[in-house]
Formats: sequence, C-alpha cells, structure tokens
Amino acid sequence: ATSAAVHVLNGHIFALFGVHDYATFFNDPAAIHLERQGVETLVENWKNWDTGYWCRYDLFARKRLASGMYQELHIRQMRALAELYDADEFSYLADRWEGMLKNPINRVRWFFHKVFEKLTIRNQAF
Repeated sequence: ATSAAVHVLNGHIFALFGVHDYATFFNDPAAIHLERQGVETLVENWKNWDTGYWCRYDLFARKRLASGMYQELHIRQMRALAELYDADEFSYLADRWEGMLKNPINRVRWFFHKVFEKLTIRNQAF
C-alpha cells in the first residue's frame, strides 16, 4: 500500500473477479453490492487509463504506461469481464486496446514514452 493511491488497472479487475466469486458462492448481499460498485467504477473511469494510443498501468503521479504484457493482460481481462457481465462496454474496450497494441505507430509512441519514463525516473533517483 502507498500513501497516495496508485489505482492499478489490472489489480482492480482481479479484485472484481475475486469479489464476484465470493458474491456468487456465498450469495452475500454486501459482496453483490460491492461487485456492482466495482463494475460501475470501472465503466465510469476507464478513460483515466486510456491515453488514446495505449493503456496506463496505473494512475500514480507518473501515470506509467503499461508494458506490452500488461496491455495484453488488460485486453484479456476486458474480454473476460464482457463475458462475465454481458457488457458491450468491456468488449468495446478489449477491441479498442487490442487495436492500439497492434498499431505499429502506437508501439513506436509507446517505446519512446517508456524510454523517457525510465530516464526521468533514473534522473529523479540522483
């Protein structure tokens, strides 16, 4: 945990999966409510992780871009959410983010952003 919330996208989604399993298994009204809130939060806030050409890993002050592996993970998670909740919004995001991943111009933009990100972090350490 950090003093400033980091808001890791895949962490929120993995938590949703866990709350869903708990709510389904125990039919717990509080967990069902928490699950609904978690889904609504994601639907209302996904744009915070979307740069228009790539996904952010988190919303920490640096707002780091996701690695290629995490971009793929976000896509898979959105596809799973779309199936779990029968939600077109999540299918749309999976398709959108997959298009970003496959676009060579976006991959070049991601590369230069990551180089700049790493150099900035390195220089702040000194």
